[in-house]
Amino acid sequence: MSKVCVVTGGGSGMGLAAAKLMPKDHIIVVSGRTESKLTKAVEELTAAGFTAHAKSCDTSKRDSSGTKPCIKAPMPIPMKI
Repeated sequence: MSKVCVVTGGGSGMGLAAAKLMPKDHIIVVSGRTESKLTKAVEELTAAGFTAHAKSCDTSKRDSSGTKPCIKAPMPIPMKI
C-alpha cells in the first residue's frame, strides 16, 4: 500500500509549498475550496515528479457539510484512514 500525504489548503501558498516538500514516493492529495487552484497545483506537482490528486472540500466548515464529504469521497488510490 502506498504512503499518502493529504495537504489541506494545498492549492496555493504554504499548503502547496508544503506539498512540494513531501517525499516523492508518497502520493500527494491536495484539498481546498477552489477547484481551479487544485487543478493547477496537481499539474505543478506532477511536473515536479509527484503522483498527485485533488479533492475539493471546505474543511473550515466543522459540521458534516464540510468535512464528511472529504473523508467519505471515493479516491482513486488505496488508503487507510
